[in-house]
Amino acid sequence: MSEIRDPRIFLEDMLTSAEKIASYAQGTTPDELFKHQAIVDAILYNLLVLGEAAKGIPQEIRTANPEISWRSITGMRDKIIHQYWGIS
Repeated sequence: MSEIRDPRIFLEDMLTSAEKIASYAQGTTPDELFKHQAIVDAILYNLLVLGEAAKGIPQEIRTANPEISWRSITGMRDKIIHQYWGIS
């Protein structure tokens, strides 16, 4: 049986992951960033967490917040998981 979580926890997970991604990439160019595989891996992991948490947000919250591109967030997670070889 899957665990039922308060949507606020998912939102907090999303925010924490976004903050980590921003801090890992801060002050670097894409070329510099991709020279450090561990940082790229950390960013990809946090994109997965962010996307998975977004999938846990109830539809009524998504509908009430159309300025957030929910499908793009969850779609990126799906691409990383299911088409990892196409990530660049």
